[in-house]
Amino acid sequence: STGCTLPHNGAVPQVSPIGNSGEKANLVGVAGRSAASVSTTASATEQDLYSYTVKANSLAKDGASLRLRAWGRVASNANAKTIRVKWDGNLLMVNDVSTTPNGLHWTIDVVIRRDASNAQRCFGSMVMGTSNQTNIDGYQTVTDTADKVLKVTGAPGVATANEITCNGAEVTFSE
Repeated sequence: STGCTLPHNGAVPQVSPIGNSGEKANLVGVAGRSAASVSTTASATEQDLYSYTVKANSLAKDGASLRLRAWGRVASNANAKTIRVKWDGNLLMVNDVSTTPNGLHWTIDVVIRRDASNAQRCFGSMVMGTSNQTNIDGYQTVTDTADKVLKVTGAPGVATANEITCNGAEVTFSE
């Protein structure tokens, strides 16, 4: 996926009515999306399944956040399969409970919120089949003024193609 510069000019966020309730909500923008299925190749090395480049200064205001949602399936066999989420090269989450998933669907939901300059709170979950993996809730210190990559990777335990497939992913931005 290609990156884009997200709004950060200090303007009042766009709002939209919530049904007929009289309430309003800030709009959330889709920054990146992929509906293409991407599978691991016949290599046992870690491979990118989805990546999004967050442009410098995209998280310029405290409270601004990115949300990554990704989903897919693993092959029906007993081989080890590792799915990771990384933020600027830092590991955020991994399927640490179900390390040899067999024919299961997986989902990832991660939020990266700026708490202060160069400080982001990261929280989220990964589910493999019906098993929750270890949730994340912690802090990263990634420079706001440089491009960074948010990605999902797959590392099959054997050099067999299509061990891990990402069927889609979406990154949204909210200020």
